Amino acid sequence: MKLLTLILMFLIVASAGATEINHLIDSQPADVFTKGEKVYKQYCMACHAPSNIMVSSPKFGDRKDWGERLANNKTLEVLVKSAVRGKNAMPKKGRCVNCKESDLKSAVLFMMRGEVATN
Repeated sequence: MKLLTLILMFLIVASAGATEINHLIDSQPADVFTKGEKVYKQYCMACHAPSNIMVSSPKFGDRKDWGERLANNKTLEVLVKSAVRGKNAMPKKGRCVNCKESDLKSAVLFMMRGEVATN
């Protein structure tokens, strides 16, 4: 019974995170993702690319992982503050010294969405 309760709680938290991500993504103007893609490709891709298995960072397009992190941290702003300050192996601002907080927020949203712009 305890195991079933634990599994149900996990599923509720995971689905809440996925719902939150969908809401965050759907409420953003397109230019946020354009800016986020540029920052991601220049500064974030090395550690956040789906093919990188060497670090435990949330990967581009992994909505399950991003959803869990969002559910645990409560808000997008808390995740962005972690990027600004650095956390664990992640250096401050991902070494993008000229990035503003809004640039990092765009990169986080771009990684959560997991779609590259089509040109």
